Amino acid sequence: MADDRAYKSSAHHGARLRDRLKAGAQDVGDLNLFDFLSGFALIVVAGLIPAAGGVPTQELLIAGLVTIAFFRAPVHELRVTRVVIPVFCAGFIYIAVVSAAAVPSPDAADWRLRLIRIVATVAYALCLASGRISLKATVYGFAAALLVNVPANYVLGVAYSAVYGDYLTGLISDKNVAGLAYCVLGILVFAFQKSYVSRSMTVVITLGCLWLTGSRTSMAAFAFAILWVLLSPKLPNIVKWVLAIGMFWVIDFIENNYAQVGAFEDRAGSDLLRGRIDAASQIKVDESPWYGTGLGEAYVFLDDRTWFFHNSFWSAQVEGGYVWLAFAVLTTLVVMGRPFKSLMSHELLASQALAVALLLCASRLGEVFFTLWWGLALAYAMYAETTDPELVALRDEQGPDLKPLRTTRPR
Repeated sequence: MADDRAYKSSAHHGARLRDRLKAGAQDVGDLNLFDFLSGFALIVVAGLIPAAGGVPTQELLIAGLVTIAFFRAPVHELRVTRVVIPVFCAGFIYIAVVSAAAVPSPDAADWRLRLIRIVATVAYALCLASGRISLKATVYGFAAALLVNVPANYVLGVAYSAVYGDYLTGLISDKNVAGLAYCVLGILVFAFQKSYVSRSMTVVITLGCLWLTGSRTSMAAFAFAILWVLLSPKLPNIVKWVLAIGMFWVIDFIENNYAQVGAFEDRAGSDLLRGRIDAASQIKVDESPWYGTGLGEAYVFLDDRTWFFHNSFWSAQVEGGYVWLAFAVLTTLVVMGRPFKSLMSHELLASQALAVALLLCASRLGEVFFTLWWGLALAYAMYAETTDPELVALRDEQGPDLKPLRTTRPR
């Protein structure tokens, strides 16, 4: 009798697992193939062919995707764009004026190309958020490319091994950028999962990839982001944001006291170089005017070569002063973080987790704001508005004629 019950229980669990796997396979099968491949190409093609005609391949692909998207109908009507688009336009005009008026230093990047890349990133995010480009399919395409990147790095030898040794970079040119990419994509894939098993697998795989990148900040940021999704629904708003501030303190404490412990004991040399770069960066921050020195100026000259800042907050301040810094931080915090909302959907919680992770990474991983990875997080945050419980309830109460939202999930 006991054996019979055990058999039935085992069969029940087996059936549930088969149903979940079948649902997962159906979920993947429903993805828009072109959009999936576009996300895949933005890593793989851009990694194999970094530039075409002197222009970064990734920027060319994004420009093409945005052009195609304008011929597609949106899936979501996003209320947030009524505020976001004018704010971004004002920010872009400001930084363009500052950059055009400034006298560029000898090794500065071309501010025009940098501004075009930033504008293209935001346009791409808007296309993803509105469903003109399938956000879910694109995220899965990026995730597939990042999984392929692991064997590409170690088996095919596609790596920047002369600079980063055995750390995972592969089709991504920088260890810190790789850490940021795996962190953001891990959170996004986690957000799209519906079962405990698939979410657990996402966390384990992401942490494994992050460990291979050697990016301590990205590992901590991802772990804190997942904890945020799990713990913050049980906490009042004020406690949540005290927790977020505490996360910054924990990362700073670990970096200052345990950065070279255990597996990281051989990082003394690289940490010393980072310290020298940070010291030179701090001097440049202190010498910059309040309105900034223009895009492309967030670098220092050290040991006969240029080094980009390791702090994205400092980068924003040097390039566009306190105005650009406030713009970068507030768009991340307000659009993604929604610090004053109390009633949250799972999607809004994931959006908050992305904001926490990005702000943590911005303190130590170099360029974070206005990158492709920041743009993906921005797109998810704007899409997450369609799941706002208050607006969904209002729609249900007033009927389908209520604008500004449709709560259709991404294709």
